[in-house]
Amino acid sequence: MTLLFPLFLAAAAAVIAPILLHLRRQPPKTKVEFSSLQFLMPTPMVTTTRSKIERWLLLALRCLALLLLAAMFARPFLADQKMRDGKGKAVLVMVDRSASMQQSDHFAQALAKAREWLRKGDQVAVATFDRQLQKVGAFSSVAVLPEVQCGWAGTDLGRALVEAVGWINEVPGVAEKQIVVMSDFQDGANVEALRGFAWPEAVTLVTEVITPKDTNNLSAGLVVGVADSDEVDASKASTMLRVRVANARDSKTEQFVLKWPDGSLAAEGQLLPGATRVLRVPRPAAAGPQVLQLSGDGWAIDNALHIAPPQPRIVKVVTLTGDEDAGSVESPMFYLSRAMVPTSKLAPEIVPGGGAEALKTAAWVVMTNDAAPLPELRPRIENGGRALCVVTGTETKALAALIGSAVKIEEAEVKDFSLLSEVDYSHPVMKPFEDGRLRDFTKIHFWKHRTLVADGVKMEIVARFDNNEPALLSVPMGKGRLVILLSGWQPRDSQLALSSKFVPLLYGMLGEAGISLEQPAQFVVGDALPEGVAEKPGFVKTKDGRTLGVNLPPEESRINPMDLGKLVSLGVKMKSEVILPVKDQERLANEDLEAKQQYWLIALALLLAVLGVETWLAGRKSADGTLDAA
Repeated sequence: MTLLFPLFLAAAAAVIAPILLHLRRQPPKTKVEFSSLQFLMPTPMVTTTRSKIERWLLLALRCLALLLLAAMFARPFLADQKMRDGKGKAVLVMVDRSASMQQSDHFAQALAKAREWLRKGDQVAVATFDRQLQKVGAFSSVAVLPEVQCGWAGTDLGRALVEAVGWINEVPGVAEKQIVVMSDFQDGANVEALRGFAWPEAVTLVTEVITPKDTNNLSAGLVVGVADSDEVDASKASTMLRVRVANARDSKTEQFVLKWPDGSLAAEGQLLPGATRVLRVPRPAAAGPQVLQLSGDGWAIDNALHIAPPQPRIVKVVTLTGDEDAGSVESPMFYLSRAMVPTSKLAPEIVPGGGAEALKTAAWVVMTNDAAPLPELRPRIENGGRALCVVTGTETKALAALIGSAVKIEEAEVKDFSLLSEVDYSHPVMKPFEDGRLRDFTKIHFWKHRTLVADGVKMEIVARFDNNEPALLSVPMGKGRLVILLSGWQPRDSQLALSSKFVPLLYGMLGEAGISLEQPAQFVVGDALPEGVAEKPGFVKTKDGRTLGVNLPPEESRINPMDLGKLVSLGVKMKSEVILPVKDQERLANEDLEAKQQYWLIALALLLAVLGVETWLAGRKSADGTLDAA
């Protein structure tokens, strides 16, 4: 047992008072008049001290009451050594390693503050975060901060905190849980993940803010919009850029200059603090990747804009057919080659009759059911490839070899023509038709179609004909997918190739294979690239020969400090804390522990009970006339 205010125990010396009062003899309060003594002179009574105490129980109650009163003000509590040494508190130290921490010595300051939190005796773990939380080490009583590097990604503070809460809640047997964040808490940090998240009452957030010394920051970024779309003349899109220049809210600089690597001036001007301007900048005459350099501020990390030249993505489409001439108007491949037209972002390359080598680099395979079986195609699909089989006849060898099951194909009975019905627009293949205004297939007539039976093969029906027969099937195969169209799109079988739905349907299948027309005009650090993830600003070379420009996330240029009240409004339980001396930390820990135990309430209850018994006992003695002391 420990006392929070031990000096109050000195008040226990007051127990001497009832002892002295009990030893002091008082004159009798009851007088009896005798007639024989009324003519004598009165003599004052001399009070003497008793030699012994006669009312021990009453004296003990009075002394106990004084002792309980002193103990109550001394605030007793059980001093758990584990709690006092800090082992009962789990601390998760989070260091911001996003791009904004690259400026000056911000990251070094964060690491220095993090080391101050690695106190012995606590259950401490260390993590870093940018777009997500990265665990550096498990919770331990002796935590060590290893060597970590600052990155270039954006800041998703909300997601990191949600993941941190889940991690610290896994620590058992602790009385207190704290998440300590070392960050610049810049205004560009994303906190949307905290919206709707139930922050636990037992977890407290402590903020260690890294304040920027220089608030003069200009930033530049590419603007993606109409000027980069396919509707605009490609020559204009390739010669002009739209660049957004922004000035920080607390910046004291207003002049900016944009230059190309050869020193030629791209643009210059004046921008007020907090303002943004979009400039049209001509591309330099030199071909290839270019770096547009911004100058005029004190932050260098976001002054380089990496611009890749316009270059469509080359997509190889391997076609496999039977003996039919692919150049004939009766061949499905004739219409395929004319539908897959190059755009500014996508350049389909038709590879007819490709073998095993062509399959290695193929993004998509289109075949007819009368094509010669290709053994390498099935493993290719099972490893994530995509293929389309157009059923133009009743030949089954290629399809049976592909799906690994006996297949039966027959011509369906068609009266005049068939129409598509019961189309599953939620299927990835039908994504181009998500808009209800584009779902009218009633003008496409199918003169011929086939029925297919494959026992033991799981097939998803994407669309049916109006006679309830399947029209478009999707067959999952390992990591890949085979799509089967049970009618040809050439005029001999249907009107599909001549309709406005043909090209969107083909690109829907291509998009399901991971090849989309919606390729980003620029990448930022953390984005998924065709090979891997963008880790830092610069240029990345892809396997198909393209050069991609990777830039800093634009949110990292918003360096003004965030209003921490925003976190409170999202339900985060915050605590402003500084590193105190060990004695002060122990004192505060003892105060928190005593406030939780509240043993003084027990002392108060006992005191009231003792006083009640003492009052009853004293009153009873007085009523009997037997009490002659105190």
